Amino acid sequence: MAFKYDHFKGPKLELLFKRWHEILSWYEEEEQDLPYWYLERTNIGHLALAVYQLNGIPIQEFSCRKGRGAEDSSGRADLYVSIPNVNGRPISLNIEAKQAWCSIKSTNGSRAILRSKLKEAIDDCKKIREKAWKAKLGCGLLFLTPYAKNMPSDKGDIAGQ
Repeated sequence: MAFKYDHFKGPKLELLFKRWHEILSWYEEEEQDLPYWYLERTNIGHLALAVYQLNGIPIQEFSCRKGRGAEDSSGRADLYVSIPNVNGRPISLNIEAKQAWCSIKSTNGSRAILRSKLKEAIDDCKKIREKAWKAKLGCGLLFLTPYAKNMPSDKGDIAGQ
């Protein structure tokens, strides 16, 4: 698995995502298994571990209020993180994530589904109103799990066992 980071705006999070990549790569090598095969919760857990390894604070699946007015409800948010920054002030993020299976034979329909899932994650992040764990920044993440029509049914075969 290769690591590539593009920074567009906001705080630079390359170190966080690089550490996450290292954890995923370690897991693949150590277990001869693919960590992202286990869906959103596992990916969020590995990302939280990267936050912890950077001396940050990860809070997973916290209860919170979401929405406003008629849309107001109780719910759960995927991840709150606070990570040290080079200037001494921590960076805090609320992260909402979605998982999508993506055919390696990408089509316009696939792209529309992926855009829709990412928008759903971003919209969920915007709904968080929790005061105790309300971060300064929000982040919608989309975890893609690639597949092909003729994939082995056993994930061990995919990981190279």
